Amino acid sequence: MIWRFIVDFVEGILLGVAGVFVYYFIYGFLYGRKMKEIKINIFEMIGSNAAVSSEDGELLHRRIVKGLEEKGVKLVLDFTNITLITATFLNAAIGQLYSKYNSPFLRERLKIDNLTQEDLELLKKVVEGAKGFFKEFYELPISTSMSLIASALLLRKNDKS
Repeated sequence: MIWRFIVDFVEGILLGVAGVFVYYFIYGFLYGRKMKEIKINIFEMIGSNAAVSSEDGELLHRRIVKGLEEKGVKLVLDFTNITLITATFLNAAIGQLYSKYNSPFLRERLKIDNLTQEDLELLKKVVEGAKGFFKEFYELPISTSMSLIASALLLRKNDKS
């Protein structure tokens, strides 16, 4: 009788250990794989140490979206050699990402490197503004949202003319 208890006890421990091993193996395989990091050097991309224009921001934005569409990739935005940065550039490059992606996704898939503390503060303001704007935009009635989109497209078309 005591032997049966000992055998059952040892068997339970072994099954428990095996279960934990299998759980962590599967969890590690599915979720624990390290993402491939792709570095985007802003200085090289825009060809200047001043990240100020919305056109340069749009260029970076398109590259970021392309990278976010790849599975298992983390983008590292490297601001080495960037000495001047504006909210205009950051809104075009990063702010508008919040129209398509949510904060947890972007936190997981984007990393910012070599940005000064002052510029990080500016980026935080841009991100908070974008979150607020797109939250309010998506809460508008459809007709109002469509009117705003149509107006923006007309303004953009007129600017290019």
